[in-house]
Amino acid sequence: MSDRRKRTPRQKSIVTGPFATLPASPDKLVACLSYENDADLWQEYGEAAPYVKQLAEIKWNEKNQWNMGVDAADSHRKGEYLVQLIFRKYPEAASKLGISVTPKPQLLTDRERKLWEVIRRGARGSQYCREVDNAGIAPPRKGIWEREGGPRTYEGAYMSNERLRQWIQDEKSKTQRKAQLAGLDS
Repeated sequence: MSDRRKRTPRQKSIVTGPFATLPASPDKLVACLSYENDADLWQEYGEAAPYVKQLAEIKWNEKNQWNMGVDAADSHRKGEYLVQLIFRKYPEAASKLGISVTPKPQLLTDRERKLWEVIRRGARGSQYCREVDNAGIAPPRKGIWEREGGPRTYEGAYMSNERLRQWIQDEKSKTQRKAQLAGLDS
């Protein structure tokens, strides 16, 4: 029997593009706790009422600095998750609460920036790999490269192994998509 502890999965963010945020002052949200009963809250926010109530309780605890123990980080993540959920599934409730949309920043790393410069030149296949090598970008020394015993150049890897070739194509596609989301494709 293994002595590994069971890991609980973290809640995933629902929004992948724009990121929803609460207004600077969550007073309107905290005011939801003053409703006499859940029926009034349901009438105001509809199906979003249970999520609004949970979010209001979290913000109330943050405002009064309660719940600052071990659960503080989980509480913060759950609050962010609830904001995204309300924004995505219940837009009317989101507008009543003042939840707004801000673009999620997509920054490229130095490595991705160099790859993006090569991608913009339009090279494909082994020509792309030669240009990546000439730009001074070395293949990673971990993951599939380590398992497959890949060569230390992109061009050598492209010619030697189908799995490494697919990895190079995937890396190129991911970098291109990330650059597009960051608005660098213009």
